[in-house]
Amino acid sequence: AGVVPRLPSVLEDAVSGAARGPASEAAVERISEELRGRPWLWMGSKFVTADKVALSTPANAAPYLWALPPDLACFTQLLQLVARIRPHFGTSDWVAVLAQMALETSAPDASPDAARRSAGSARPLSAAQLELALTLVQTVSEDHL
Repeated sequence: AGVVPRLPSVLEDAVSGAARGPASEAAVERISEELRGRPWLWMGSKFVTADKVALSTPANAAPYLWALPPDLACFTQLLQLVARIRPHFGTSDWVAVLAQMALETSAPDASPDAARRSAGSARPLSAAQLELALTLVQTVSEDHL
């Protein structure tokens, strides 16, 4: 447990050390490649991949997407450089969350045709999922105004 809070500091030291050498860009790229697709950012309850984190977000979409926690804010520049953390999520991210929620609550064969045939076998959204879905639909609609 004591290692998790130190991960960004260790990463910062590695990048800073690389920046002093002639191969700084290559070192940063190598670190980025090693981290890409791996859950390594601690969100307080689980590790997630960097593509699931943005600096800020208008909606709390956990457990699908997360805003950068305040305790990692001091590493913003580092995380943007090395992990490619985005400033914010876009409409396609919110729609992907809605699609994932649909898959999680649908019948085993979640194709559009199968969904029409077996609409009765899908389970309803939980109260928390319904609240998140409504928030995301509102967020997407505001993105297009």
